[in-house]
Amino acid sequence: MVDLDTHLEQPLAVRETAFLTAQLHAYLNEPAVDIDSDAEPEERSDAASVTSSDSEESYHPTRKHRVIDLQNPGSEWFPWPDKETCVLDILRHVPRCSFSKKQNAAIHWGMIALGLRDLPSDRVMDDIDKVLQPLCGIQSIRYSGKLGHVYYTNDLAGIIAQEMANPIVRDKLQFLPEDSGPSLSQAWQASRWLHELDSDLTTPMIRLNAQDYFIHEPAVLKDGSVCMPTRWFKRNNDTWARVWRMWPIIKEGVPGWIVANQQSYDVKSSDLLLSFPDFVSTHSHRGLPDPRIIHGMPTSTDKFAPWKQTDPAHGNRWRKQAGGHRVVAFPVWLYCDDTSGNTSKKWNKHNSFLFTAAGLPRQYVHQESNIHFLSTSNIAPPLEMLDGIVEQLKVAQDQGIWAWDSYYRELVLVIPSVLAMLGDNPMQSEFACHIGFRGKFFCRACWVQGDPEDEEDDEEDIGGNSDTGSVSDTSASSHDTADGKKKKKKKKHAKKKQTVSEMVSRVQQFVTVPIQGPESSGKHSKNYKINLNPPLSLAARPNSNGKKTKSGIKDVFQGAFLERIFAISTKRGRSKPQKQVDIANLRRTFPPDITSPVWRIKDFDPHQDTPVEILHVILLGFVKYFWRDAVARLKKKEDKDILIARLSSFNVSGLGISPLSGHTLVNYAGSLTGRDFRAIVQVAPFVLQGLLPEDKIHAWTALSAVVTLVWQPHIRDLDRFILDLETAIDHFLDCTCRLSLNWFNKPKFHVILHLPAHIRRFGPAMLFATEGFESFNAIIRACSVHSNRHAPSRDIAARMAHGNRLRHLLSGGFFRQNVQAPTPAASKPKKKPGQSSSAADPLPKDNSQPVRVPPSPETPWMKLTLAELSDTRWVTAAAAPLRLLDLNSFGARLLGLEKSEEKNPAGTCQKLGTQKLWSRTVSSKANVFIQAMSGRNQTTTQVHTPGVVVLGNGDSCNVGDSVVYDEVTTIGTCRRIGNVVEIVQIIGSVAQESGKADFVLVSRTIVGEAHALYCMRQIEGIDEVQALNIGDIQCTINIQHNCADNNCRVERSRKVYQEREEATQKALAVTHTFPSNDWVVNTAQMRDAATLEPFRFTPQRLVRSDIIRVSAELEYAARKQKAAELKAAALLTGPAAPAPAPAAPLGIVLTSVDGVPGLVIIDFPTPSPELAEKCTQ
Repeated sequence: MVDLDTHLEQPLAVRETAFLTAQLHAYLNEPAVDIDSDAEPEERSDAASVTSSDSEESYHPTRKHRVIDLQNPGSEWFPWPDKETCVLDILRHVPRCSFSKKQNAAIHWGMIALGLRDLPSDRVMDDIDKVLQPLCGIQSIRYSGKLGHVYYTNDLAGIIAQEMANPIVRDKLQFLPEDSGPSLSQAWQASRWLHELDSDLTTPMIRLNAQDYFIHEPAVLKDGSVCMPTRWFKRNNDTWARVWRMWPIIKEGVPGWIVANQQSYDVKSSDLLLSFPDFVSTHSHRGLPDPRIIHGMPTSTDKFAPWKQTDPAHGNRWRKQAGGHRVVAFPVWLYCDDTSGNTSKKWNKHNSFLFTAAGLPRQYVHQESNIHFLSTSNIAPPLEMLDGIVEQLKVAQDQGIWAWDSYYRELVLVIPSVLAMLGDNPMQSEFACHIGFRGKFFCRACWVQGDPEDEEDDEEDIGGNSDTGSVSDTSASSHDTADGKKKKKKKKHAKKKQTVSEMVSRVQQFVTVPIQGPESSGKHSKNYKINLNPPLSLAARPNSNGKKTKSGIKDVFQGAFLERIFAISTKRGRSKPQKQVDIANLRRTFPPDITSPVWRIKDFDPHQDTPVEILHVILLGFVKYFWRDAVARLKKKEDKDILIARLSSFNVSGLGISPLSGHTLVNYAGSLTGRDFRAIVQVAPFVLQGLLPEDKIHAWTALSAVVTLVWQPHIRDLDRFILDLETAIDHFLDCTCRLSLNWFNKPKFHVILHLPAHIRRFGPAMLFATEGFESFNAIIRACSVHSNRHAPSRDIAARMAHGNRLRHLLSGGFFRQNVQAPTPAASKPKKKPGQSSSAADPLPKDNSQPVRVPPSPETPWMKLTLAELSDTRWVTAAAAPLRLLDLNSFGARLLGLEKSEEKNPAGTCQKLGTQKLWSRTVSSKANVFIQAMSGRNQTTTQVHTPGVVVLGNGDSCNVGDSVVYDEVTTIGTCRRIGNVVEIVQIIGSVAQESGKADFVLVSRTIVGEAHALYCMRQIEGIDEVQALNIGDIQCTINIQHNCADNNCRVERSRKVYQEREEATQKALAVTHTFPSNDWVVNTAQMRDAATLEPFRFTPQRLVRSDIIRVSAELEYAARKQKAAELKAAALLTGPAAPAPAPAAPLGIVLTSVDGVPGLVIIDFPTPSPELAEKCTQ
């Protein structure tokens, strides 16, 4: 029981008046702030109030005796003392509504002014924070990095334990991979988890009939055979085991077993009979050898490889560590990116690590509430922070994480692992110790080579992670080294011009994935480790740079240490023996392992487990490149006005996006976001018609086909899908090549070739897209803005930890009750005079390493023993705090805690309108049989004709929208397109009782051939209608008028509103020329793209070799012509002479006349006959 009591002082009226007076006086005397200034008011990082606690305390009207009674979980507002502290604690820690101290003070003032009497002060709230956070929150851990920077990381094990104890999350988590056959929709169904992940990191056991079966332990089947399970997985909702067959054998007179690891087959869990302990105790009765004696695995007829998977005498190590408890796997998506800590344009780079559970379904994995913060720093580079995270991960993988399972209501042991590391291309290259997009080997996944004459010096960017054309180029720190220093750009050397055959060879290699696979991560690491012996140390820089160029591997973490050695080797004034001694002394201060921490992540290959990130490669890559190019080619203002009008007039029904702002998309083409490019790629083939050449329109259509495949959340047939995707990517690259070979100077056009393989390994590309993580950057930025910037890593980590606690408590998560609570009045150590507030210890200038005491490898949660957790009573917050989330959907809107998966069931009606007679509906005139559609004999003829109905996929379908529906015919089910004419809800019907529509009336259409310009199918409306059940309609679809053939004009016909008032002038808009039944199916639609598959047109395959050859010849001819024009211009006019006057080119003599400055005589030399002939042509 923690007493947070404050004493009653003056009478209510006196104290209330004094408080309001003081607040008003402080507000009126506050100095003005220049809103244009970048300066921000400082706040105290020790969570102190804006005013002194003593004076603030005296102004509060009343004071309760507030006590956190941890031994009484039955109290109404447990674990908070009362409603007031609960509400204020929520307001202080809502992630999306981060408040500053002044804003919190304003909230307090507003509550008191409204008559609330029992509000706790800021100091009381801080004390409550200090009590609750250690009990049911996440702890932040200080690390002194190997590169000399201090940073803070939240407890990875504690966050994972919270996820297991959170009933909302735990009910959705999957721990076993699944064999889903040809379909693929989740990460646990893909090959990385199902087949490749190290078996020691997968769920090692299942519990069946009170027996625990572990992998790599002999088990007896019901048919009497013995097998060795190697992996557990799901198939058709049953648990299966992939096993190796075992045979009894007598070797050197000792009976035992051999494991035939070449004979693998699948066994259903219901066929298991005896687990390892029971087999050990009963093997003699069955006449079988002791299962603890394994002679090995056969490699030939008479040779055996030793069994190394486990100790045969004791079985799987997790059995002993679990002690009878369940053991589950917990793979994660690990993400890192840089974001600015400022809201202004001034860049304040923060590298941040986030993660989310890979075992969550796709629709939940990127929800904001399921994304967890690990670490951020504006001084420590990513790999230095990763070092601390890997240290936590390694301990957790060795020991397992004890957590309370809210489903089984018991302790379980959790094994974390990294399924993949996500980020933009520069960040993934840094993780992979890859030289980056500007290197000779620009691809981190294969050994394709770029233009050898287009390489940049390795010294230019020690990170080697530039991303040509991506938003990350705007970073002010794009050339920071690992230790925070800057590298100067070196001048590029002259580039050799390639011949036609050289260009053809380079492009053919560029658009092909090499057959040979990349080296393993272990071989990569071994190749790049430099032997730091004294003879090499003095001349290692050239050798190191050469290895980077030849291998494409660049370990910037190791590079920071090597640079310090190189600095000594090039230092003047010291002899070679002295330098050797200095280097030896310096090397003794280095940590034992100076290579990148990514190599220490178990079963993780950074070259293959960093999947193609579709946001930056496609939307912020190809779509951005093409859109900027398209807008730049519109030189005339009239053409841009036409494009703006087409965009603003575009019908977006079925696309799931807001109406487009043509003015923004065209005039600010260089400052658009991923959301803008998502809309552009779905409309570009229509709005650019007639403004660009036909080849460019075809390239847009090919790109749209790739996008619709990539953004599919569910894949029904994986093999067919991969074939379709590879075909679409190849066609897109062929269309791009037909435009210009210069596009293939951008590496993203090669990286996309690896996407099909990554989808096989990790699941649909939407799973490893980073939009959710990118959105989370706004929360990190808000925490940075509301801190005092003195210790950003610590302060942001603490704010995020408080947010974790709030989410856990309000989700009904379990936490420990009977533990000793910390004292809220615990004092902090005082800072010594002159001591900096910053926690960073930068590297000293003399290259010496400060002596640091390494922290304990165990985090606060990992230090908790099984005995301590077993003796703990696990409780949840009371019901009253949880009910607060239902007020105005607060939990769903601001905390992201959605309790229901289905918001509106299919058939739900909106905009019912007034009742009308059945005879006045369009359906009655179409002879629809009302009794058959209502489901009962009708005695009324009253109906509603709603304006909107919700479809089965969640789409809101309006009258006038186009829909895709299934029609049953004599030859089977056919997919059709229709236009919604009327939505009917019959009064008194079964559907009306549940607020749903009875049927939808649609007009039929005929789907024709593909249009030559749009490369999409045309449809034509016919004079027939059909009544459909809601379940027959699959989705809404976007169709566009065939403006290209009907010569639709742009006229000033659209109303303009200013300040919500209609203005007198009109804006340009598209006026469609009829016939109105000439339409085109927009198969560039991203939503429900799989449903539109029958209507998609497959273009004729292009001959790649011919396209590359023709494009190379055109490029060579254009380059040659340009060189000739420049040479001729130089001969005729001569280059402009800069000041001061340089030596005259081509023999031109500059002579002053009579000493008059600025007056010269230009003496042209006599040209050769060949040159004279060229000039006269």
